Amino acid sequence: MMEQSMVTYTAPKAPKTTFPQITCNTTFRIFCPKDTAMPGWTQINSLKSFEIILENLESIGFELFQDYVAIKCGEVFENTGKLMRSAILTGSLHINWNLYIVSPPHPDFKKGAHYHP
Repeated sequence: MMEQSMVTYTAPKAPKTTFPQITCNTTFRIFCPKDTAMPGWTQINSLKSFEIILENLESIGFELFQDYVAIKCGEVFENTGKLMRSAILTGSLHINWNLYIVSPPHPDFKKGAHYHP
């Protein structure tokens, strides 16, 4: 009679990587339909740039990033978060996301490169 033995194997744990938090200086410009009888657009600007701090970057995809930015913009200017989140979910109106990094080693992300994710 053959004896069975059970061998257990425990895989080594992957080393925990930590990503630095990233501080994004953020501005926005939103165009909304005017609330008048005449057709037209009203422009809403952030009064100045404000910081959005991103942490846990390994778990943030583009969709979560968009949602987080919308929430933070809503904290700075009333109703902008709702407008942005609605546009993200419905695709109407289009949001044009621009990104640039102030860092010499990353020339593809310079402001003049007009990078669009």
